[in-house]
Amino acid sequence: MNNPITQSTDETCNIVQDLLPLYYDDVCSPSSKRLVEKHLKTCEKCQNTYNELKNDSIDSMIKKEADSKVWMKEDVDMIYAEYR
Repeated sequence: MNNPITQSTDETCNIVQDLLPLYYDDVCSPSSKRLVEKHLKTCEKCQNTYNELKNDSIDSMIKKEADSKVWMKEDVDMIYAEYR
């Protein structure tokens, strides 16, 4: 079996890409976590993929939705206050 650290960059990227969701959820093995962290330090492509994953995660979507609702509530409160 090949060691992923010594495999070509494309192969390592493929492995890291597969591991990113597990890494994001903090459920991958310690050795996988080390591999991902080491690779992310030097690979812009995988960094971008990880950032997209963070931005598109359900946690991020819920936060955006909550922020949006807070904003809308503030707008409604302001409009309501103008017509009192």
